[in-house]
Amino acid sequence: MQPKDLIGELRRFLHDARVVRSAGILLAVSGGRDSMALAKAFTFLNARSDQPWRIHAAVVDHALRKGSAREARFVRDTLLAWGVGCELVTLSPPKAMPQGALAWARDARYASLEALRRALQLSYVATAHHMDDQAETLILRLVRGAAPGSLGAMRPRQGALLRPFLGVRRADVDRFVKKHGVPFVDDPTNDDPSHPRTRVRREVMPLLQAIGGADVATRLSALAADLAEDDAALAAALPALGRGATVALAKLSAMPAALQRRAIWTWLQAHADPRALGRAHVDQCLVLVAGADPKAAVKLPGGRVVVREPTRVRVRARQGQKR
Repeated sequence: MQPKDLIGELRRFLHDARVVRSAGILLAVSGGRDSMALAKAFTFLNARSDQPWRIHAAVVDHALRKGSAREARFVRDTLLAWGVGCELVTLSPPKAMPQGALAWARDARYASLEALRRALQLSYVATAHHMDDQAETLILRLVRGAAPGSLGAMRPRQGALLRPFLGVRRADVDRFVKKHGVPFVDDPTNDDPSHPRTRVRREVMPLLQAIGGADVATRLSALAADLAEDDAALAAALPALGRGATVALAKLSAMPAALQRRAIWTWLQAHADPRALGRAHVDQCLVLVAGADPKAAVKLPGGRVVVREPTRVRVRARQGQKR
């Protein structure tokens, strides 16, 4: 794969995504090389344009490790020196994080970014995820048994969320950072081998590249894009089940298998954390719908259960659990 120019890729993405210059984009800048490259690429792009894009930046300090506040201030000050307006948001970690610190940080970060986007009356939030991130995400979802609908991984544009760099490799970002002397900070948690993504990046991807060549990440990313297109087409053909607690068995049984599986997956997401749901939950619900074991129950993450009734399937609180 030929090296790509980040500024040109950013311009192309904004054009293809039909992002108008006045809409307003909140840049999610962690301080790592990827997000700092995104912010710098925007400054170069605006400097070359008679009608610059309206951008603002947000630095979120998760306050999970020593030194994070100092790094966040450095990033904010760097962005301000580049002429990019910037807000520094400091989070307060709770004592209990049932899903783990990384999951809490992700949820809290995106919630903060969305709240700030609305407060600043901006149209979009842009992150710096790139093609290698996409490949890693696809692998992680595969090994975790994700349903087909989620294997499309990250979309370039998803509601108010933009990912302009999904078409570039990590090496493209590294070249840009080196060429333009872009400062950045390293978060040591990104190299923690206890995190599955770190192991995929350090162990799995090199092995796949040794087997399939240096463009494995490109091919995996292309597969994710194809699956996203398939997902959109199937979603358009999917009869609406709604978000209610019950679904008619007749409605589910009338669907082709591919749509039935997808319909159940979509319905379950309204009643349990989508990140905690997996293929096994859908498979168990399909058995329930087929009536192979009418008295069976499917336990969902978060204390709910799916049961079969004479004409429908229903999700309810488990016995002894509050609704």
